[in-house]
Amino acid sequence: MGKHEFLYLGQEEVIAAGGLDMAAAIATMEEVFSLYGRGQCILPNKISLRWSSDHLTEEKKGRIMALPAYVGGNFHVAGIKWIPSVPANVYRGLPRATALIILNDPETGLPLAVLDGTVISAMRTGAVTGLGAKYLARADAQVVVVIGCGVQARTQLQAILTVLKKVRKVVLFDVRADQAVKFAEEIRTKYGIAPEVAGSAEEAVREGDVVTTPTLATEPYVRWELLKPGCFFADVASHDACLDVYLRADKLVVDDWEEVKHYRVVALARAYFEGLIKDEQIYAELGEIITGQKPGREREDEVIVFRPIGLGIADVGEAYRIYRNALEKGLGTTLTLFERSVWL
Repeated sequence: MGKHEFLYLGQEEVIAAGGLDMAAAIATMEEVFSLYGRGQCILPNKISLRWSSDHLTEEKKGRIMALPAYVGGNFHVAGIKWIPSVPANVYRGLPRATALIILNDPETGLPLAVLDGTVISAMRTGAVTGLGAKYLARADAQVVVVIGCGVQARTQLQAILTVLKKVRKVVLFDVRADQAVKFAEEIRTKYGIAPEVAGSAEEAVREGDVVTTPTLATEPYVRWELLKPGCFFADVASHDACLDVYLRADKLVVDDWEEVKHYRVVALARAYFEGLIKDEQIYAELGEIITGQKPGREREDEVIVFRPIGLGIADVGEAYRIYRNALEKGLGTTLTLFERSVWL
């Protein structure tokens, strides 16, 4: 056998290959979760490399996670995302999270591409929330609340505004008031919406037809009585929701229940292992709803809680879309793995 080459895509090339196209990312997530709902993906448990078993210490020191997956159908690709997340990086002038994704040909096992995964990870996280909103939020939702105004807030809001066309108001809150003000100006410039900056998280949540919480909070603050009838709550952080939110929701939807339980530090998983939540209280996984195995929103007044944990199938699927686009556009650097394998 001759030499083997693979494609390397840096962050700028990922972006040039459509990495910031939210509508395309949501469409990709819909196809991936449809395949997953039909049993055409393989999803091993994610691996978490932690410096401490204490989740509060983890929030300070960070972690590295590995998310392997195979996506079938028209993708037919395997891969893995390797993503360190170090909250203290924001004070060092560095991104909180950086990622690399490797794509492999499942027939040979050889690498197809190595991509910067930082943009892909942020976009697919927002896109999954957007996909959840498409099926679970009210189509006439007008008020979106975003708690936490960091990087993830941008893709969360972008995705929600992509699928919900009647949004007229955005309400923001961040414990760092300057971050909320800065994000408000970005929204005003990009979307032509003049956001409100709330004085507290509780004040903001009360207004939301859609609520998303991309925060680093270590204590819960989203209480049941704060959620409006008909609210869609995307519970995307680890510790923001109080137990009564899970217990009283009309529908509690996850991306993958076994993965939520596997990642034991999030509030919903802790509630399960403390015996406060049972398996049968999980209404559905997102793939079941997309494939029509279970209905999504059925009533205007349903309060639906969506708890995505983040799945490797999402990263691999989106990375493959970017890889295919890059090939078509002639982007990236071709690297040689070997001229001739030494072990043949």
